[in-house]
Amino acid sequence: MKNILLLSFLLITICSSAQIVKTVEVKEPGTLYSLLEPEINNISKLIISGELNKEDFLVMNNMTKKGILKNIDIYECIVNYVDNYSSYQEIPRKAFENCNNLENIILPKECAVISTDAFYNCTSLNDIEFPESLYRIEADAFENCSGLKKIIFPAGLTELYSGTFFNCSNLEEIIFSYNPSLDKTLRISQHCFQRCTNLRKIVFPSNFQIGYFTFYECPLKEIVCESMEPPIIDSKSFDDDTKNNCNVFVPKGAYNNYAWKSQNWSDFKNISEKDVTTINKKIADSDLIVYGQKEALILKSLKPGKAFIYNVKGQLIQNIEYQCGTNYIMVNEGIYIIKTSEQTFKIYVR
Repeated sequence: MKNILLLSFLLITICSSAQIVKTVEVKEPGTLYSLLEPEINNISKLIISGELNKEDFLVMNNMTKKGILKNIDIYECIVNYVDNYSSYQEIPRKAFENCNNLENIILPKECAVISTDAFYNCTSLNDIEFPESLYRIEADAFENCSGLKKIIFPAGLTELYSGTFFNCSNLEEIIFSYNPSLDKTLRISQHCFQRCTNLRKIVFPSNFQIGYFTFYECPLKEIVCESMEPPIIDSKSFDDDTKNNCNVFVPKGAYNNYAWKSQNWSDFKNISEKDVTTINKKIADSDLIVYGQKEALILKSLKPGKAFIYNVKGQLIQNIEYQCGTNYIMVNEGIYIIKTSEQTFKIYVR
């Protein structure tokens, strides 16, 4: 009899602790909780479509703290605020603050702004994919997110507020996507990447403005600037250790612009010219746009054509015939060379 009772107890325990992947559609903002009951404490991954408001974000916040929620996909969601009179989609202030169990989140495809402290101190967050629509990340939004190792910013981003990624101590790589057809300036405010103590390399495309203490206490070994004209920096954007020891590579013919004609770039002791090739640059012409997303190459074309895809060793991976419109080619993470009859692209895929 005791063995039967023990077995029954174990079965109940196993069932109650089973992790659930839940997919729901929120047809009315503020009703997420009612759609998740009574499984709410056992949901480890949540996939949502529909409309969300602040109440729904509070539910997700509590699910990571009181339950076992680790992965969130709100790509197909619209954020609806009663008290928000702006027309853009926005992740609310403090939406996931101190959600230490959160590991991965896919943001709404139309998200334009990530508000102050939205992911503050999410120490387990190791993967976040920013949509192409994103143009602003506000103060301290990802401060103390020590699980982040790589960040890829979309080409349309124009503002990073103060302390956005302060003390992301395991951040190793930053990639700024670039689309010359957008012609936008990215302003990076003070303290934004300060104390990112594993950050070794940065590649700056064109049109940057960098505030003071932005990269202080970052052990940078290499800075690549792809613009002939130096990005605008403050005298204290970088600390003295970086200025004395970091290698700064600039395009051929741009040495004098950086080393002699720029008041603050001239403080760097190791500036040299090299062939600078843009990685993850969106090349746009009248017919074709090519760029990388997570596990995919995207080709947007106004007419059909043929493309050859190579790895960085020059080995042919595949050849495709792309159609008019958007073409998705699924590939693994890495750097790829895409050749068409008229152009060659070098694209990074995460």
